[in-house]
Amino acid sequence: MPQLQSHNDAHGPVQFDVGQVGLATQQPQSPGVKAMQRRRFSHSATLEERLVEFARRVRSDVETLAPCSERDELVEKLRQIETALDMNQFLISSGSNRE
Repeated sequence: MPQLQSHNDAHGPVQFDVGQVGLATQQPQSPGVKAMQRRRFSHSATLEERLVEFARRVRSDVETLAPCSERDELVEKLRQIETALDMNQFLISSGSNRE
């Protein structure tokens, strides 16, 4: 017998079937509510390539702006991108050393 848990979302009450491995699948209670579907797509570039391109665009924007709050926000965003690149590189290199 499935283990059911209830939850209220934007469309009303929803019951979740907690399966054998503890993953929840959404089961709408009312006939008008549709189950959420995952949007899947493939990227044509790697995460690193996308981050490098985004950093290039942000860096270009930072260079064109005079000192202001918008520029400060972009500088912070650039730091976040660089941190993400460092983390990605660390995870890639850690994965190859796990043998």
